[in-house]
Amino acid sequence: KGPAFPVAPIPSYATAMTILDSAHHRTPDRNLPQEFVLNISLQRALKTMPDKAKPAILTELKQMKEMNVLEPEEYNTLSKEAKNAVIYAFLFLKEKYRADGTFDKFKARFVANKPIWSPEDASDSMDPSSPTVDFLTASLIINLICYRKMKTAIIDVKGAYLNADINQETHIIMDPTTTGIFLEEYPQYRSKLRRDGSLCCRVKKALYGLPQSGKLWYLNLRETLIGLGYTCQEQHDKCLFTCSKPDGSSGYILVYVDDLLLAADTDEELDRIIT
Repeated sequence: KGPAFPVAPIPSYATAMTILDSAHHRTPDRNLPQEFVLNISLQRALKTMPDKAKPAILTELKQMKEMNVLEPEEYNTLSKEAKNAVIYAFLFLKEKYRADGTFDKFKARFVANKPIWSPEDASDSMDPSSPTVDFLTASLIINLICYRKMKTAIIDVKGAYLNADINQETHIIMDPTTTGIFLEEYPQYRSKLRRDGSLCCRVKKALYGLPQSGKLWYLNLRETLIGLGYTCQEQHDKCLFTCSKPDGSSGYILVYVDDLLLAADTDEELDRIIT
């Protein structure tokens, strides 16, 4: 069964928002010499800068709808077991600042409010996170890339986790504020609204905040890269993928969660992977 991990109690939605808005977590007046990101609650963002917060919120909600992440359901139709296992979820925003300390933009993220690890999540694999490339592996491959003067590209996968299917029945309760904005865009789900203004949804993709989402994303990416003709060098590093072609050309892919470093001998191979 593995070791017992200490589990902190799950904070309520109100407590979580208070923490996000506390002075310890938010210091927008500091003039830092590099880019930095600070978290802010949905309510505070809508109160202080609604014209900038609303577009970011809609972008996140539309992305989830387009990627079929959530499917609203009637809460009363859930079984007793499903109701007991329901997870509360909320949306928060990241304040992104430029190097000169001026506000740049908001980025919204909808997350499940569940601990990163809990005993009930224990399975054959004790680590539910997405693996990341080892520093030594990255150093060796980058040196090889430079020596061979290979073509390179960097990819930041948008909404990475949301590309992976969830592997178990999971339901979340969307908080009332987020639900109100969601229903402005998708009023057809208004009949499924709960009395307190929240919305119950079935999770169909690896939603951020769920313990298994990181691993599910990695497995999805691994399958995709293998399908493109790359081999996972898992005996050395799970995040190193290589490809050797009959003409002598080769390619390398390094994975760091949702960031990928691509290297190939030709621009055509880079384009094939990117597209």
